[in-house]
Amino acid sequence: IGVAVGFVMNPYLTQQYDIRTMLIVQAEISIFIAILFTVYFPLRPPTPPSKSAEENRTNFIDSLKDLLRNRSYIVLVLSGGLIMGASFGFQSVLSVILNSSSGFNNKVKVESFLRFLQSTSW
Repeated sequence: IGVAVGFVMNPYLTQQYDIRTMLIVQAEISIFIAILFTVYFPLRPPTPPSKSAEENRTNFIDSLKDLLRNRSYIVLVLSGGLIMGASFGFQSVLSVILNSSSGFNNKVKVESFLRFLQSTSW
């Protein structure tokens, strides 16, 4: 849902203001949500969410070390991060690229709406 909102919010903010304002608004929203999770998030739920949650788990640090040693996982994370980073980076400056002069181009609105549909369709 956050990605879909970002595809609609970013062109609107760049149309009304500028990219710096868009980045500040995104940072403020992210910090607000992080604070809410930090303050509210309970240590554990009142009841186990599943039967397997009642069983003892492995140590998180040991599991993390095993995961970071797995080359397939590292390749997956890097490739996904590079693709998403390039896509979001391009999308955030799309309105500047498509502007004919200082006016806002209607192609940006169409492209943003298509990206919104694409991000919510799966």
